Amino acid sequence: MLLDRLVLCTVLSFFVRAQIRIITPDKLKRSFESTDGVINGATAVFGAPYYGEHVLGRLRTSKSKGNHYCSEDDYDLPPVQSTGSIDAKGERIHDILVLEHSTYCSACKKARVAQSKGASAVVFIDVSGDSEKLVQEKILGDDGWGSEVRIPSILVSRAVGDELLAVILHSDKEEVVVELAWDIPQSQVVSVDFWWSSGARGAEEFLKHFKDYAEVLGHSMQFAPHYYVFDVPATAADSMGKLCTDAIGTKGVRHCAPDPDGPGPITGSDVANEDVRQLCLWHKTAEAPAPGAYFGDAKYSQFWWEYVSGIYDACPLESEDRQLRFGSKACSYKEMAAQGLDLSVIDACVRHFGEAYLEESASEGAWSEEALRINGWRYQGALDPETVLKAVCSGYSTPLPACEELVNGWMRKTVHMLKHKAFRGLSKNAFGLLMGSICIMSVINCFLYRRHLLKLLKRQMAEEVMLEVQCQMSEYGKLSGGSKI
Repeated sequence: MLLDRLVLCTVLSFFVRAQIRIITPDKLKRSFESTDGVINGATAVFGAPYYGEHVLGRLRTSKSKGNHYCSEDDYDLPPVQSTGSIDAKGERIHDILVLEHSTYCSACKKARVAQSKGASAVVFIDVSGDSEKLVQEKILGDDGWGSEVRIPSILVSRAVGDELLAVILHSDKEEVVVELAWDIPQSQVVSVDFWWSSGARGAEEFLKHFKDYAEVLGHSMQFAPHYYVFDVPATAADSMGKLCTDAIGTKGVRHCAPDPDGPGPITGSDVANEDVRQLCLWHKTAEAPAPGAYFGDAKYSQFWWEYVSGIYDACPLESEDRQLRFGSKACSYKEMAAQGLDLSVIDACVRHFGEAYLEESASEGAWSEEALRINGWRYQGALDPETVLKAVCSGYSTPLPACEELVNGWMRKTVHMLKHKAFRGLSKNAFGLLMGSICIMSVINCFLYRRHLLKLLKRQMAEEVMLEVQCQMSEYGKLSGGSKI
């Protein structure tokens, strides 16, 4: 089973190449003159690379005390001697460790140790002696603790590593400074493939918060949902409890899904049936833009996004009533009807295509139950809406205006979201007229408020003058009365 998963991972994933661009010293750049000072490497599946960004860092290394960099006490980081003559333009220079990678412990463990010692990234040297091309196709796998690693790791060949170490160890005056880059393949319309199970609460939370961004990007992002379904031979399905559907597929298998609540009332069979309903909802409501539209040509379904972001609230897992609980057909259809959907269309799709959709889902599994791919590129960062948005926006060959608004500053993001949430359906001209009207009204309000303040100020000044006069008259009266006595 483990071997099968590793093979599946290798087949489905695109090898993620990282770039290391040498900035100084010049003699090291000359060693890689044929590639303009750029080194290509393979990115580990653990850690969170800086997607679409470029990060400056100084290369540092240390000698192992015998435990092959597998423990914190195995090596020490020497203090930084200088910052050289690099103009970092105000950008912080990170510490990037260069370490040899052997089989004494996993690369993931070495990365955790490096992270605890303050490193921002790790460059691993492959000690096998394989060519650069073969090394770039290798995968530094997760040992089960990859979720604790927050820094990226890159694997380079022995030949490249020796070049780097030679300069790092013998350059006393000038640091080795490089720029790390993880760039996503770019295209006019970004394709996003998302694998999940409809019973996965964490994935549902991500979709709920990413929905607004998907709505803004609209037909400029080809978002395609996939569902984590696995097959079990029909003869063995009963031993799986209630994880599998009752129907037997054309290949003599039954389709199964993960149980979302363990000993709770919801079963894997409920989840698989919900997966089918959501797939039918997507296929029946996803539409391409109208001919001549200025924004992309990808299919988009507002109904699907609204449904998946609200199904857990409408049909909670904890409900004691079966008809109101997640996984029930009655509750699912009630939520769809609330959106104005024709239930007969969805029901017909489930009956005629449900089995085919489940078979397709089982055959197109990803490397994990929850997985994200951008432009055919295996995303390995945190499943965070803002981080994913940034990665998606990095995938456009031509900068998308909507991305500029969403990524750069909360004020621009808020204004852009206002257009799509409060004024959905308005054209650019109509929205511009509306915003212009609001601005004009604001100017008029400011003018009227200024007039009101001036009148109020004049009245207060007049009252103060009258009070002062009355006070002076009162004092004069007292003085006059005293002189008569």
